[in-house]
Amino acid sequence: MSKRYMILGLALIIGLAVIAFGIVSSTTAKGGPALESVEDAYWWWGETAGTGKVVRTSSGVTGELNTSVADLSGKAMTLWIVVFNNPEYCTTGPGVPACTDQDVFTAPGVLNDAVAPDFLYAAGHVTDGGDEGFAGHIKKNGPEGLYGTGLGELVCRIRTDVLGEGNCDPSSINTPGLQNPETAEIHLVMHDHGPALKGQELKSQTTSFLGGCPGLPAPFPGGWDELLDCQSFQFSVHQQQP
Repeated sequence: MSKRYMILGLALIIGLAVIAFGIVSSTTAKGGPALESVEDAYWWWGETAGTGKVVRTSSGVTGELNTSVADLSGKAMTLWIVVFNNPEYCTTGPGVPACTDQDVFTAPGVLNDAVAPDFLYAAGHVTDGGDEGFAGHIKKNGPEGLYGTGLGELVCRIRTDVLGEGNCDPSSINTPGLQNPETAEIHLVMHDHGPALKGQELKSQTTSFLGGCPGLPAPFPGGWDELLDCQSFQFSVHQQQP
């Protein structure tokens, strides 16, 4: 698998089967009218894993993933709300999704300002295996969830490990956060950080994107035999009608 593909971070593989989508209900939540979508969650190679739910209001987005992590017990895992604020500028998806990993950067470590992508922390814990639930909320125009953005971490890792630049502070990376909660394309993405560690290392594993992972994220798995630590392995795609 090419280095270019490995460094492009989170989103979806173009070759996956098109996922049927639709707004299944409309409700009312604190902050005004809410739009709710429920979609299947998939292992990265296309096998159904569970369901993802996204609730949107004008002030933010709540994401919830109820899924099976099979026999991956004792692993530290996080859920990320991946935001493509302007999906109309995405150019790589088949339609559903409109956006993929290749819409995150215009060059290694250079964010795609037109699309305005980000991925924001939703939840994290050590799994028992089997059925698991993860949920979190992010606000429009920040602060970006409980522990902020994971895209700043990834940009810094690319700049240091791939481009050979010096020290990079993730907090100095100006990522867009959630700007358009009602129209953004939202991907709920599960990330595996490997076997649970202890103390501050465990906190890093369950509250950051690269916690417990010394290098860049592993390539997206193509099947069970390719499933590795430090990679994203499940997703649920949520588009919003204009």
